[in-house]
Amino acid sequence: MPSKLVRLDPCLFCKCLFHALGLNKTDFKLGLTKVFFRPGKFAEFDQMLRQDPAYMEGLVKKVQIWLLHVYWKKIQYGVLSCIKLKNKILWRAAQLTKIQSALRGYLVRKIYYPRLHLYRRTNVLWERVVELEKMLAHLSSFSQSKWSSVINRINTETQQLLRDIKFARDEQKKIEEMEEKQRLEMEKERRKWEEQKLEQQRIERKTRLEEEKRKQEENYCQQQEILKAENECEEKIKDQKNEELKQELDVEIVRRLAVEDSALQIIENNASKKEMNTGTSKYNLTKYKYVELRDIINTSTDTNLLLACKEEFHKRLQIYQQWKELNESNITEWQISRVPMAILASSSKGFSPHFSQNNVNIQRYFKVPFAKPAREHMNMRDILEVTAVSHGMWYAHFDGQWVVRQMELHPNKKPVLLLAGRDDMEMCELSLDATQLTRKKGAEITAIEFETLWHQCGGSIYHIRPRHEINVYKPASNLSRYSCSISSSDNLLFCVKLA
Repeated sequence: MPSKLVRLDPCLFCKCLFHALGLNKTDFKLGLTKVFFRPGKFAEFDQMLRQDPAYMEGLVKKVQIWLLHVYWKKIQYGVLSCIKLKNKILWRAAQLTKIQSALRGYLVRKIYYPRLHLYRRTNVLWERVVELEKMLAHLSSFSQSKWSSVINRINTETQQLLRDIKFARDEQKKIEEMEEKQRLEMEKERRKWEEQKLEQQRIERKTRLEEEKRKQEENYCQQQEILKAENECEEKIKDQKNEELKQELDVEIVRRLAVEDSALQIIENNASKKEMNTGTSKYNLTKYKYVELRDIINTSTDTNLLLACKEEFHKRLQIYQQWKELNESNITEWQISRVPMAILASSSKGFSPHFSQNNVNIQRYFKVPFAKPAREHMNMRDILEVTAVSHGMWYAHFDGQWVVRQMELHPNKKPVLLLAGRDDMEMCELSLDATQLTRKKGAEITAIEFETLWHQCGGSIYHIRPRHEINVYKPASNLSRYSCSISSSDNLLFCVKLA
């Protein structure tokens, strides 16, 4: 099949093929994707498909011929359509010109017809006046003298009317010019009036703005005066507060100086105690770090060395607690509830404890209420200046000289159970002799009472370790991060955080 036929539109190719077979437009109908034939017409198409190639070549030639005819007819139809369109455009232009001519004639006749009609009637009248003049010539002299003046007057009036009709258009132009002039003058006056009105509005707006600006300036001045007065008042209040703060700082400085004096006294007492204990003890543990003390406690089999290490550890813990309380500005609830104030007040008195080897494994139990300290101890330390937050009971289990179990019971709070080796930072760091609980009447309780409360509050079973057990003490896990030591030169406590 030729390439020209291959590139054809499918619908156009089908039409060419069907017309080459001799089918008319009425014998088939093209759909979107199918072709519909009339009854009996499809047999010819089927017969065409069964022919030999030579016959098919003839059909292809017929299709090309018919396609050429179709193209030629389309060209003819296009040219004819263009000619018809051109003629129609010209005809419409002629009709438009004719309509314009008729409309213009109508408008002119509408304007001039009354004048023309009047002019014709006046001419007819003038012709009759001429006839009257001719008739007057045939009258007698008396009649001529009588009617000549009348005829002359009518003739003059007729001539004047004709002149007026001729020059009426000029008068109309004058009237129109006068009207236009009047309109222009009125427009000019209107513009002047509008400009005057705008100028008046501008002046009023300017006056209003100046008035508003003046009011704003007055308000600003008033506000500045108010602000100035407020600033002066604030400055006075600030000066007064600064003066009060200065007085408070003076009082605080005096109090701090007193506290430092008491702290120095405590450090000197601790140093004297340390020197006394160092002189009486055969072990010098002042240069040992916390890690070394922990290793000795965990690995030593010497009971005397073990007791000396435990005593050294609690001394350092006590000094650390004193240093911490003295250097904190606010006393927290933890610092108040760690040890009852009565015990702290008692421990503040100077004493020289001498621990006996016989009471190392003696188990003793005590209870002390959380209550307000006595007045004579109110000026000892900052912690004694604060009253107890809530009333409750403080229970302690001493294994020899040191607390191994501690229990705090407060109303409307959960009980606090502390165990040595785990909660040393929250427990009492004082020895039994330092607390002077043995001298307090009604402070000591039985083991059954303590164990009953301990188990009721959810405490685990505590096994008392015999004397011959090697590892009798486990250091606090939360203190393992710090190394505490006392310098012999300046008697100061150092807490170094370990890596």
